Amino acid sequence: MNGDVLFFKTNKFIYLSIFTPIFILYPVAEIEVLARKEILVFSLFLIYLLIPRSKIYKNLSFTIFLILSILIWEPIIFFFPLILLFEIIERKIKKLDFHFFKTLIFFSPSLLIAVVFIFLPLSEEKWNIMSSVLENEFGQNCYMACGLLKSKSTIAQQFQANNPNYSFEVFLRYSLIIIIGFFPLFVLCKNSVLKYKNLLFFKEFKYINNVFCIGLIPVLVLFAMGYDWGRWVNISYVISALIVFSLLKNEKINLNTAILKQNFLYKIKGKMFVILFIIFCFGWNPKTVMLGDVASFPGYRIPLKVINKVFTGEY
Repeated sequence: MNGDVLFFKTNKFIYLSIFTPIFILYPVAEIEVLARKEILVFSLFLIYLLIPRSKIYKNLSFTIFLILSILIWEPIIFFFPLILLFEIIERKIKKLDFHFFKTLIFFSPSLLIAVVFIFLPLSEEKWNIMSSVLENEFGQNCYMACGLLKSKSTIAQQFQANNPNYSFEVFLRYSLIIIIGFFPLFVLCKNSVLKYKNLLFFKEFKYINNVFCIGLIPVLVLFAMGYDWGRWVNISYVISALIVFSLLKNEKINLNTAILKQNFLYKIKGKMFVILFIIFCFGWNPKTVMLGDVASFPGYRIPLKVINKVFTGEY
């Protein structure tokens, strides 16, 4: 057991998966992301993962997490399939039985709220009232998310707004960002095995990362609807990483250390690994919006940006 703990703490892929530019370093490189609503969702999810896993606390906290998350940031619904896969592992669900459908019931309150948002969008009259209250009572202009409630209130408008921005360059850039950024976490998943065998959905695939990738497919709808592709990549990675790290920590999945050590990256040692680590983790970062090019060498720009923000209030 002590050897496994030591390996977990010294595993190179653990370090790379934590310091990949699309995880905790992303909101530091793109400081405006720190004020986004998904930060609250991450915090709620992390709290839920840390709550003792007794039946009473588990079910109640899970339902509360889903409800609060959908109220704070509606697109979290696209990550529900991935969260459901996590619950299947946590609850050791092996088939479509009462245990599985009882788990689905915990999703129902948040799904009902989402249905209300979708089919009862804010009318222009109510939007004007909201805008007036924000401006007169709080001195705030109605912009960004509030403004989108008027200009992109329907599902069709969400998709139409993104069409002019599509290009081969955009798809290629973000394909590479996802492949490179997710690579360490992908390797960890590929070289991990479930502690409990024959779990629902997972028993049909050789590698657990294949199941998680399928669970992330609905997020493609979010990419089609939204402009902030850098944020969507970051959110996808954060939720995926929190799930994988939680499963590893609680030994619901176990690393196959013998095979992992055969990976060519794991064999890189000493100064060469340090150089690789610096280039991979601090040599680039995706921008927030889909048309933004990949930033280079944020390793020195990030501290400079933080200093400017703290002392001058400017980016």
